[in-house]
Parts: sequence; structure tokens; C-alpha cells
Amino acid sequence: MILVPALQPIVYGSTAEVLAYEVLARWRVNDKIMGPSDVGIEPSWRAVDAKMLSTIHDLSGTIASIAPRLFVNVSKGTVSDSKYLAPWLENLMEILDDASFAVVVEITEGVDDDCLQDAWPRLKRLGVKMALDDFGHDRSSRSRLVRYDWDYCKFESGLVGGRATQDAIRYCRNSGILPIVERVERQHDSEQFTAMGLHWQQGFLHGRPAPIDCLKASEKLSWSGLNLAGAPGPHSGQVTG
Repeated sequence: MILVPALQPIVYGSTAEVLAYEVLARWRVNDKIMGPSDVGIEPSWRAVDAKMLSTIHDLSGTIASIAPRLFVNVSKGTVSDSKYLAPWLENLMEILDDASFAVVVEITEGVDDDCLQDAWPRLKRLGVKMALDDFGHDRSSRSRLVRYDWDYCKFESGLVGGRATQDAIRYCRNSGILPIVERVERQHDSEQFTAMGLHWQQGFLHGRPAPIDCLKASEKLSWSGLNLAGAPGPHSGQVTG
């Protein structure tokens, strides 16, 4: 079982133009690429975080050719212990020094409040953009949203119609935070989100996660039993805003 970072596109819903990619942890098992819930064991997320940055650095040229922005997750395990956070930040700084693409750090919902408070200034000093992941889950709350100077906030598609989520989206718009809808899987939903002004979208409708080496070599792999060769490819254009 080998860790294989995979890229999933974030697109402008009505045109499918790729605005960014999120790098996600996947594992190669025989001829399949599997997600965390499929491999049968709980991974060491600290080790995953470190390996992901190492691979991004090694393949920064390939990533730069397709990704104007790259969203990178950092886990609770890394943020909670300076022994792991310090080298992770050093590796991130090396990427920032060399890369032509912008880097957005996603703070996952499991990160403790005290740990985020300590890590926040260290992240901001690097000049990265910041995204709140999975609003409405665990610690990704309204209080966390309003406490920090976020650049992006991610909302699960199934929660967009809820009152709390609508209130958070209004706050984002009034505060210059760009909302992104995740898990968009149906064309009808994508069109509804577009009509609501939620143009930045991510989900299987717009593209499944594909290993970086697959994008580089146009390999035909299986993603949890599904052939990646039929997944939407990256667009060269960019929509601002």
C-alpha cells in the first residue's frame, strides 16, 4: 500500500474552468487507487501531511502546469504538536519559494481551537491563503469563521439550504471570504448553486481525484474500481473572482 497524492479540481460551475486543485491523500493498492475509508486502517495523518508536501515539492513543475492554486490540508495531529508543525511549515516554505502556483492551507474541522490559535500567526507569516474546511462540522463553526481572517470557506452541498449555512455564506460575502461548495455530484445541483451565486464548486460532477503521476503520464488507473480515463481533465483557463 503506497500513499499517492491525488488532485481534485475546483471549478467555476457554469463554465467548468479549473480555478484550483485540492490535493487529497489516496493509496495505491494493487491496480486501484483508494481513499482513507477504503484501505481498512487508520493512517498516521502526521506522516501523510509530511509525505504530501514532499511529493508536492518534487512534482511542483507538473502541478504548476495545470493548477493556478493548490489547496493543501493540514491535520489535527500536525497542528497540535510543534515538533511536527515546525518541519511541516519549513517544507511548505520551500514549496512557496519555488512554486509559481498559489498555495491555500485548509484547516480541517478536527483542529483544536487552542492549537489553531497558536499556529495561525505562523501560517500567515508565510503568506499563504487560508481556508476553513467543512463548515458546520465539528470545530468548523461560525465562531471559528468570524474569529479569523479567512480567504475561503468550504460548505458541503447538502447543507447549503440550511439557515445556519445561508447565514455563514452571507457573512463570507460581506467579509470578502470566497465560499466554495463541496460534494457537488449532480448537474441540477450545480446549476442551483450557480443561480445562488456559488460559482466555485468541487465534487464528482466536476472531476474525481486523480493521482498526480496519473495526470503527468496520462496513465489509465482505477479509482476505487472506476476508470480514471473517463474523468474530466483539467482546463487551461482561469476565472478570477
